[in-house]
Amino acid sequence: MSIRQPTERPVRTPASVNRVTSAALVGTVIEFYDFALYATAAAIVFGPVFFPGFAPAAATPAAFGTFATGFVARPLGSVLFGHIGDRLGRRVVLQSPVHSPPIPSPWTKRRTTRQTGAATPSSR
Repeated sequence: MSIRQPTERPVRTPASVNRVTSAALVGTVIEFYDFALYATAAAIVFGPVFFPGFAPAAATPAAFGTFATGFVARPLGSVLFGHIGDRLGRRVVLQSPVHSPPIPSPWTKRRTTRQTGAATPSSR
């Protein structure tokens, strides 16, 4: 792997600038849509579904708390994955979302099949 000398500059053609701008626009639109959709679902659906034991006035803020957690986690994730990308390369960071979803799957399966005692929804 060669290290680029400080005197070398990448060539910026109008086509490359348009490509980068378009990619940034598409990413921003998708991210905004994701947050808008999640905020709508948090306001309407998540409170009664995920916090059934709470009063409606408390379930909605609890649902928005999950939204806030995601909002705070994104910059922290960008710092972490930016550091990893600097150390190991972009390819490793860009492949991590493809390889990471199977990791929590066995734990999720185990939790949903073994609800007993106070964790069981019917025991409340």
